[in-house]
Amino acid sequence: MKTQTVLAIGAHIGDAELTAGALLATCAVHGGKAVTLALTAGEKGAPAGADIAEYRRGKIAEAEAFAKELGGEAYVLDYEDGLLPDNDEVRFAVCDVIRKVKPDIIVTHHETSMHKDHIVCHKIVADAWFYAAIEGFRRELPKHFAGKLYLAENWEDAPGFE
Repeated sequence: MKTQTVLAIGAHIGDAELTAGALLATCAVHGGKAVTLALTAGEKGAPAGADIAEYRRGKIAEAEAFAKELGGEAYVLDYEDGLLPDNDEVRFAVCDVIRKVKPDIIVTHHETSMHKDHIVCHKIVADAWFYAAIEGFRRELPKHFAGKLYLAENWEDAPGFE
């Protein structure tokens, strides 16, 4: 059996780990590669009065620790939590990670989330999945088609996920 590479993409650190953690762990146990990508660090979740830069560094350390436990990798883009841009700059940044990681499977948010960043992340990933597979979108790395795109729901998103 061919080992798989799974790339779980979330709007914030913690999203991919919570929605796809069991899949990522199973992948790693079977010799595959588990990778997470957070489009933001989720810094708006900082407790009142916390130093935002310090909180962000802590969240990145959490993502890296999760990936290390699975023998995988963690990527975190530098977009602001709550204000994730819905544009091609972000789509191509995700496309570049897809081309670098070369996943067999991508997991991301379901489109019916209640959270703006989750909805935008869903749209970004769907387009980046397409961009990564098309040679005509010239980037530093060659095209890569991830054969499967799965959608996950966060704890707050169950209504409408059916």
